[in-house]
Amino acid sequence: MLNGADYSITIEQQIPLSGIRGHRRASALADVDRLRAETNRTSLDVGVEAANAYLMLQERRRTAALVSEQIAFARDVVSAANARYASGTAPQSDILRAEVEVARLDAMTRALVGEVRATEAMLNTSLAIDADASVPPLAVLALPQAVPSWATIRSALTSRTELAGGRAEIARADAEVLVMRDMFRPMATIRTGPSYTMTDGGGWMAMVGLSLPIWRSS
Repeated sequence: MLNGADYSITIEQQIPLSGIRGHRRASALADVDRLRAETNRTSLDVGVEAANAYLMLQERRRTAALVSEQIAFARDVVSAANARYASGTAPQSDILRAEVEVARLDAMTRALVGEVRATEAMLNTSLAIDADASVPPLAVLALPQAVPSWATIRSALTSRTELAGGRAEIARADAEVLVMRDMFRPMATIRTGPSYTMTDGGGWMAMVGLSLPIWRSS
């Protein structure tokens, strides 16, 4: 048969005699925790960007309203300066100073229009909305006046995503170290499969072995 050749088909199963599989599982779970922490951190970063854009837009709009009121007052000053100049009780320089102030406030108003539009686009982008969409009037945020307790602050500090990701990375590294150490532990081997020899004919072969590491780098 087969010109007198002996042959066999072997199926092998290695059984670690250490906790290498458990350590690999712990490493994978720690990696999942790290990725989850990074996802949470990204979500928090997006929320912070949206909150900053919200506050910036609120500040720009309030500044624009205040400048509009200042322009109205400045124009009243120009009218009063003209009346005083016409009556001969004030010099013409008062009119020029008042008109310069009106021009300065007009330029500031035009600049604020562009800044308000830019902050509106920033807020829409941070909220995954079309940048050209209109932004309705913003509600005033009511900030808490009471200082939070130390227990609340400590809980918030210990649960930060950066710390959770760091702890997960340390756990993964520790598990990887244990995996490398377990590679120098013995491992059982089971082999089985059909075989054919010229002397015994067809049959079934089974073998049980033990793998012992004999070399280890320093």
